[in-house]
Amino acid sequence: QVEIGAQSGVNAIISAIQNHRPDAAGPQIGVQVKACLALFYLAHDEDNTAHIFNEGGVEAVLSSMRQYRAEMLMQQAACALLQNLARSNTEERQKLAELGAAADILAAMQAHQSAAPVQLHAAQALWNMADETHAHSRSAANTPANSPSHAAAIEPGNSMLTEEEEEAAMKALIAGMRELGGEREVQRCGLRALAVLLTRGGSTQAERFA
Repeated sequence: QVEIGAQSGVNAIISAIQNHRPDAAGPQIGVQVKACLALFYLAHDEDNTAHIFNEGGVEAVLSSMRQYRAEMLMQQAACALLQNLARSNTEERQKLAELGAAADILAAMQAHQSAAPVQLHAAQALWNMADETHAHSRSAANTPANSPSHAAAIEPGNSMLTEEEEEAAMKALIAGMRELGGEREVQRCGLRALAVLLTRGGSTQAERFA
């Protein structure tokens, strides 16, 4: 992963996203999806993550999310990438917030409420944006989702979500969990994200969603 990033592989992948934008969904949408997945794996490394932010990767991915909102695989891959990018440092997480990443994650959840992979990655991305303590734990990025250490208790840290986004996130998480009641991982990640958001909002927030 580090070697690919050092050889400007990150730049080549971002260029692929920027240069392959079909007017309608078709074979070229696969380029967008595969490019997002490639960046997802590369973003486990901090240096590669910095390249993605510095070379316009976030802007390119968010643009594709907006252009191909109805494409489930596009939204899934993009949310997975944002999930990893939201584990970065405070400055980079702030850039995600400024670029409107939360709104695009929420839009993906609304457009694909019955798609478990979209709901799962979106919940994890919102969790990371809402809680800096969890976001900065890079070891979690490489830990299986069903591992005990992955689900360890956390103390909520600095959130990159506005109050309005936090409220919208809770509504979206609850809607997805209700739609996908049989999906264990969606339930687990949804509950963890809700726990962070409700803790941040205090008793008033908790009472509103009781």
